[in-house]
Amino acid sequence: MEEISVRFYEITECGYYKTGEDEAAFGDISDILSQLHTWVHEGGLALGETCTFEVDDSDDGMPTYCFDLVSDDVTGDFLLVTWNEVPSVDGSIPSVLARQAVGNTEVQFSDIPENSIPGFATYFWFVPARNVYATIRFRNRMNGRRNLYRYLNDFMAKFSSYTVVNKDNHEEHEILGYAFDDADEPEHFWPRFRSQPVRKPGELEYIRDNQAHIRRLIKKNALEPYVDDHLDPWGTLLTAFGISEPQEIQQTHHVRYEIDYQPTQDELEGIIEQWREEDADGDSKWIDVGVIMRGEQVPRWFGNSLARDKFDIEVQRANEEVVNSRSLLSELVRTRRRMLDLLD
Repeated sequence: MEEISVRFYEITECGYYKTGEDEAAFGDISDILSQLHTWVHEGGLALGETCTFEVDDSDDGMPTYCFDLVSDDVTGDFLLVTWNEVPSVDGSIPSVLARQAVGNTEVQFSDIPENSIPGFATYFWFVPARNVYATIRFRNRMNGRRNLYRYLNDFMAKFSSYTVVNKDNHEEHEILGYAFDDADEPEHFWPRFRSQPVRKPGELEYIRDNQAHIRRLIKKNALEPYVDDHLDPWGTLLTAFGISEPQEIQQTHHVRYEIDYQPTQDELEGIIEQWREEDADGDSKWIDVGVIMRGEQVPRWFGNSLARDKFDIEVQRANEEVVNSRSLLSELVRTRRRMLDLLD
């Protein structure tokens, strides 16, 4: 059994849009993923040829590739596995020893096998019947959603069957426009893929309605162990307060910040909006924000409004980094009803 973190996102836009139109003229998530499946599996592409966008010197991002894409014939669900490249230097990955002092740290380099792409896998379970997808996280804390957003948008813009290219231009991939049918003249459409976290309104609405009863604000975070021999930041904090000697982190330590304060309605809306913005990609610097009401001792957390949870499932691993795609999708489909209950 392995524990996975599941978090759902609503697909708010997916298709080809006329300027100023809210409804797509054509295209939906099942259609786009089916076309992506054809492109990567039937187009004779190697993994290194499946990146849909170019990264230049002004870009902070890194290339993303399609590691695998499988579907379930009964439910119509898809599992997209992306490979997210990480920076390297002349065929090596740089690293530092976490115990060394700032300003006096040795950089070490690990060789990358020739023609290899260093990176990590991320998993996306698409449920077209509910117009949602979920990030599936194992040990890796990155959910890869920002890279997914760019990957799908650029695929739709450049490589789908709706993209009309100038076949006479052999020098570059010149796009003439987009057309639903090969017989149609290409027109200008905006290819768009957009999503947002699925949020259940109950808890936030209660907090809003009872703003006058809030007596305390809380933010919480966690310090995770990175490697066994790294310098423990929690021990460093304890030492700064004269409480403990530095020690290695052996398990997650939680950090919590509380303040007695009753926000105004406008301030509360600002706090909620900031939390939403920071948490939009699932990578918030604070794990959660909460309030304590007068007469209550248990916090009411903003995160309880999110469609997310942890589950134990049976999967087959190809290795320490990658899970077998088909086995994962089969397990997601098997436990589908229980996981989709998060949406209701």
